[in-house]
Amino acid sequence: MGSRHGARRVGDRRRLREVGRNRVLEESSISEDRLDAALAYHRAYHDEVDEKILENDRPLLYWRKRYPHLTIQTIEHRPETGAPRAP
Repeated sequence: MGSRHGARRVGDRRRLREVGRNRVLEESSISEDRLDAALAYHRAYHDEVDEKILENDRPLLYWRKRYPHLTIQTIEHRPETGAPRAP
């Protein structure tokens, strides 16, 4: 996995500040090195990363309208993907 993908998985620095570095590491499968690489990538390419984060955060209805022939399912929490637990 490259740093760009890691940056999107981690989200933005606001999330890191809100929940804290240790919690991000505890609640995801991302390593400390990858977290550092993702944050460095975000610092260097913040506009691109933020754009992708906003795109990925669009509501399910948007994606169903955009891709009507796909079966889209939501995933609440899958630790193997590095996704944080839902609050």
